[in-house]
Amino acid sequence: MPLKTAVKKYGVPARTLKRHQMAMTKFPGKIRLGHFHSIFTKDQELELVEIIKSMEKSLFGMTTTDVRKVAFEFAEKMKLSHPFKVEMKMAGIDWMYGFLKRHPTLSIRKPEAINLSRLVGFNKEQVKIFFDIYLETLNNGNYNAMKIWNVDETGISTVQKPVKIVGSKGSRQIGKITSGERGHTVTVLCSMNAAGIFIPPMFIFPRKRMVDSLMNDSPPQSIGTCTPSGWSDSECFMKWLRHFISIVKPSVNDKHLILLDGHHSHKTLESVMFAQENGIEMLTFPPHCTHKLQPLDKTFFKSLKSFYNSSADSWMMTNKGRRITFYEIATIFKTAYFKSVTIDKAVNGFASTGLWPPNMNVFSDEDFHPSNLTDEPLPSSALDLNLHSNSLIETIESVVEDDPNQSISSKSLLESIVGPIKSSTPRGRKRKSERATLLTSSPNKKLLQEKDDQNCKKIKRSKDLLDIKSKTVKRTKDTTPCGTCTQIFCKDVTGRQWIKCQKCGIWHHNGCQGLEEDYNDIFICIECDD
Repeated sequence: MPLKTAVKKYGVPARTLKRHQMAMTKFPGKIRLGHFHSIFTKDQELELVEIIKSMEKSLFGMTTTDVRKVAFEFAEKMKLSHPFKVEMKMAGIDWMYGFLKRHPTLSIRKPEAINLSRLVGFNKEQVKIFFDIYLETLNNGNYNAMKIWNVDETGISTVQKPVKIVGSKGSRQIGKITSGERGHTVTVLCSMNAAGIFIPPMFIFPRKRMVDSLMNDSPPQSIGTCTPSGWSDSECFMKWLRHFISIVKPSVNDKHLILLDGHHSHKTLESVMFAQENGIEMLTFPPHCTHKLQPLDKTFFKSLKSFYNSSADSWMMTNKGRRITFYEIATIFKTAYFKSVTIDKAVNGFASTGLWPPNMNVFSDEDFHPSNLTDEPLPSSALDLNLHSNSLIETIESVVEDDPNQSISSKSLLESIVGPIKSSTPRGRKRKSERATLLTSSPNKKLLQEKDDQNCKKIKRSKDLLDIKSKTVKRTKDTTPCGTCTQIFCKDVTGRQWIKCQKCGIWHHNGCQGLEEDYNDIFICIECDD
């Protein structure tokens, strides 16, 4: 369409159309507005995006400062013209915001803290071993969704975490009333099956003595107990097993499968024997894998704690001036529990972990990517980008000097700037690694029985040593003479140790009998020994 025709038809000034036409002719396919221009090409920025996403998958995500430093180094090594400040050795914050706008697939996120053990623990080998045992157990027991359960503990506090509120814009600080500075934790055992059925919870209070008023207005059929610390132990787990049996009513002919973590309180000989006698099989998850494999962690506990905080806020609003104590925990928890207990949470939890319907391929290679970084635990320090290390600069400069015509790809240059994540040096001393275990299997019961026998022997031996040591207790007032040097005990001010002959009953100085001062084992004097 001619220029004059377009001006008459659309009413656009001729100079405006001419200016845009010249811009498209001078810069085909790209219209530049303003005085600033892009420092990196589109392909170079896409490679930088790939590096950022790769670091995120490796659980070593880069902060905005890290990205700005990498951008500066990248521009310097590629010999690109840039307005970045050399003194700061990083790109500006305006470039960072523009970079995020140009690439909407990136955003600034607050990462969830992941234990270093989980980084290494969740790997293909461990998950494959677990699913092999799990599928074999399913085939042998003919289990369905109604008979596959997951149980785990979580902690709730008497001091709630405030939820977001609507407040004045621009205020530096907005407050919200809580029950106290630091709260006390109450442990709650929850359980659900793959069909969406939940077992009434069990409360564990940090007290010496249990009183009925602690369970006032609690969820129906829930139970409570106490421990000094408020955490679960073997006795609490045995009490929960009895609670589970009273509701589900399993039997040897109608078995149920419980999936749980490998906490030591779950692996006692007493609980394993009790579970087998009542038609319960127990399978533990691999260590440090429950954040991926446990349905309760995946879909239930987060919403439960969120609803609990909201319920606690509502209770504080309706009971102004009062604090949340152990006696109000059950009431507040009941409101949150009823909101969280839904069929879809249980069904989706088992489906997302591949437990029901059984699916070994529910996890992709990206899920296992962090564990491939190292075979050993990584150091606790954060990722050191080494952006300005002399060795890196010397390496790149030497390549350019040796062959000036040799081109360095932007991707390889970015990787050299960020640096690979290397595996740490193997430790000299390692703990014995654990794996998924069918606790009610015969080999495991035999192993638990052997450990129990060894513990009994150790306890008996320690009691014998205590009896021997009690016979050599230091006496404060006595006129007994030393059987060797005849010095009276009450007049001995040298502080030397005394020991009694187990055969003749005469006391001697340790040194007089040629013994070390700290010797306190079974002793027979020289005269009796001859």
